[in-house]
Amino acid sequence: MRIQDTFLSVCERKPSSPCLKFDARTYSYRDVRDRSGQVAWHLTQAGIIPGDVVAIIAERGPELIWSILGVLRAGAIFTVVDSAYPAARINTLFAQVRPNAIITCGGAHLKSIVYALTSPPDIHLHLADLDMRRKAEFNDPATSPDAPAYYLFTSGSTGHPKVVACHHTPLVRFVDWHKKTFDLSARDQFTLLSGLSHDPLLRDIFTPLSVGAVLNIPAQSTITAPGALRTWLHKVKATVVHLTPPMGQLLLAGCPKVPTLKAIRRFFWGGDQLQAGLVTEMKTVAPNAEHINFYGSTETPQAAAFYRLPSVPSDQPIPLGKGSDGFELIIVNTDKQPVAMGETGEIAVKSAYLSLGYARNGQISAPDDRHHSADGQTIYYTGDRGYMNADGQVIGLGRADDQIKIRGYRVDLSEITAALNAHPDLCGAIALTTGDGDNRRIEAFVSPKYPLIHGVEALRRHFASVLPVYMVPSKFWVMEHGLPLLPNGKIDRQALIALASEPDKDLPVAMAESDDPRVNTLIGGWRKVFQRRDITPDSTFVGLGGDSLSYVGAFLAAEEVVGGVPEGWQSLPLKDIVARARPRDKMFAAIDSTIMIRAVAIIFLVGLHFGLGTWGNGMTTALFIVSGFLYGRTQWDNMFASGKFSALLKPLKAILPATFVCSVAVVLIDMAKGGPVYWPMLTLTTDMFASPNEPLRHTLYWYTHDLIKLILLTAGVQWGLQKLWPNTDRLRLTIGVMLGLCAIRFGLPTLFTDMPVDYFAPNTIWLQLNPVSNLALFYMGIVMSQLKVDLSKQTMMILCLITGSINSFYFSDHSALGVIISAFLIMYVPTIYVMRGLSKIVYLIGGATLYIYLGQIWMAKPLQYLLGHTGYHSPLMPVLETAAAVAGGILLHQMVDKWPQIQSWITDRVDDIRLNGAQGHETGAQGQHHPQ
Repeated sequence: MRIQDTFLSVCERKPSSPCLKFDARTYSYRDVRDRSGQVAWHLTQAGIIPGDVVAIIAERGPELIWSILGVLRAGAIFTVVDSAYPAARINTLFAQVRPNAIITCGGAHLKSIVYALTSPPDIHLHLADLDMRRKAEFNDPATSPDAPAYYLFTSGSTGHPKVVACHHTPLVRFVDWHKKTFDLSARDQFTLLSGLSHDPLLRDIFTPLSVGAVLNIPAQSTITAPGALRTWLHKVKATVVHLTPPMGQLLLAGCPKVPTLKAIRRFFWGGDQLQAGLVTEMKTVAPNAEHINFYGSTETPQAAAFYRLPSVPSDQPIPLGKGSDGFELIIVNTDKQPVAMGETGEIAVKSAYLSLGYARNGQISAPDDRHHSADGQTIYYTGDRGYMNADGQVIGLGRADDQIKIRGYRVDLSEITAALNAHPDLCGAIALTTGDGDNRRIEAFVSPKYPLIHGVEALRRHFASVLPVYMVPSKFWVMEHGLPLLPNGKIDRQALIALASEPDKDLPVAMAESDDPRVNTLIGGWRKVFQRRDITPDSTFVGLGGDSLSYVGAFLAAEEVVGGVPEGWQSLPLKDIVARARPRDKMFAAIDSTIMIRAVAIIFLVGLHFGLGTWGNGMTTALFIVSGFLYGRTQWDNMFASGKFSALLKPLKAILPATFVCSVAVVLIDMAKGGPVYWPMLTLTTDMFASPNEPLRHTLYWYTHDLIKLILLTAGVQWGLQKLWPNTDRLRLTIGVMLGLCAIRFGLPTLFTDMPVDYFAPNTIWLQLNPVSNLALFYMGIVMSQLKVDLSKQTMMILCLITGSINSFYFSDHSALGVIISAFLIMYVPTIYVMRGLSKIVYLIGGATLYIYLGQIWMAKPLQYLLGHTGYHSPLMPVLETAAAVAGGILLHQMVDKWPQIQSWITDRVDDIRLNGAQGHETGAQGQHHPQ
């Protein structure tokens, strides 16, 4: 039987069942059969006959599947070339394969690859250009299962790839053994993660297509981006996954907020040494999965051996296992003779189902790396080293060519790599040699799970305690974004060696360690705040795009590490924050004055709304100035540092959605009560149309509506000024804008004094709430953030006193105090000391200001409802309502901040219910078919 025959038989039985899923689109078995038939028809029309070779230059996608099937149905031999390969490498491969035709399946840009080839074949079919609407039946030509079916390439990590020729029978036999041994069925969701030019690709494709299951195909970017693969596996509810250990490390390095993968029931590993620590960690990601270690090579198609790991793996090396159906593993010495049990030697594979040989210059030549045994089978010598334990399991010891001599000592690189991977702080590592002759040295390339708290020196000391001195790597390269991988999922050794020889080369490496453990701890804290891994000792809060919402988290992380955070920390590199830190006081904690102002202002403001005094009247004045100051310290500096105006709009990502959701909720409540819809809530313009006659639930949203407009207006003003006067000193320009806005703020009351409509009279609500007026306060905060010398601060303070006096005349005394006090604290008292226990409360309130403001009315409702039904009346009611609103806002902020974890928990619970239900249904179904 040929491998495509099993697929075609499934198409006959269940043509409408889903076969492939890619990018939110599903293709049925009928779709794939018809498309593969159309590919086969186009090939035969172009002149391809059975036995010809067709090269498929492909991107990861469904077109690859029906192209492979189409070549097979035409009776030809397929070989897949990853479009990511450079033209020079493709030329090398094609010189061995000598294809009769090329199919490019993917974007139009793939055509340029063909044009770059030295001597491309005359036949080139670009799949997207073909007329695939034909419905004519294609009659597959009769071909033998023993005829060549495909060419595959070795890993290429040595730079000299071989082209391996294979026939149908080994793959057909493997698929049949695979599905029976591991209970794979049409109910499973398979994944296509393997490299496109390599052997595991075929088990990724033909096992699901032979059992009638669904094959889910990710985009290539999904596989390589940290966190994306795990998210995708959860989304498609994958149950069967083939992957390499480096790809598993990438899966672990993903975003920890992604839900666990409880649907996965089989992990098939291959392509590299599997470590027990990796399997243990994977159990936290996919707790219900069984792990199977596959061993084989392209010359021993698919899996020559396998080992089913126990539910709790030991710390001992994971075996390669015993031979699969039709395969036997033996250990031989240098004379190719079997050795005794426990003795180390070369691993050989004995089978009647090996590859046909190697393609050289378009012809399949007999292999020279194998012998025929007395029983008519063939023995292939792998070049891998290992031994057989008492249970008959083969234990791998790495490649024979991993044994090297350095300074007279024989060193096994695989032993060093195993020691590196056993370190609890590393999620991936490899030891390689660099240099030649007397300059030859061992270097380690490691990927940490999290920032190395004690730096590289701690690693070196650790390995000096577990390895002989001549085996300790001379240098450690810290690869924070993971080790670079080849398209087949193996570690790209050549890229790492190139990195060692060209340390300035732009590769995904970050030397983020510091000799000061406090710096490394702070790096770890900020990585949690900013959710990014590229933070180094030289990173600054401003340079990382910090905003007012991440301000509190970053400050707290710094305060926890260093104690007294230095003034101006927002613009200081992390290492300088640590170096300039003030001693920690046991009784008192330092609080940034901006956080204190926000906390006090929001309490007074909420208290005002619940009738707790009038001090909250005008507190939004202080909030606008503080918001402008924080905006200047973060977005303003970040915009000038990056040259991107988009930096000025970043705060909207957090403010706009929360404000819109709350505003819509008010409208829906009004509609549910049968009242009229207050449209300014939906258009976020209550600051433009607010009226004293409106209920509190409408008017209180004006502040966040106003803040959104201030950010938009500031970005627009700055963009215009930079276009008009690009070379003008930015501080002078900003001060000029502030003065102009102050003139507008206090000119508006005069302008509208004589208006006949009382709505526009001085001191009315519109003059206090409109964004044009409050933009002056916002810019005052921005200017304060840019002042560096005391003389400038004194001048600004005088201006604030004048502004406060005018505020008192036109608006209120409390508004005047908001300007004066906030300006004084920001410029002259940047740090306020309070009792250490109280500081945490202040930080919680100051960090949750937005959510306290948005949710204040609704957070007090449960208390009002409860006390109203109990008949409780007390003069302390405003205090209780204010406390409930503040506490509820803090809770809301924590829920939003931790929503991914909450969502993960909910999803896990739902998955548990679904899985238990599915298992119960399956058990019930089995009981019906097999009554006891």
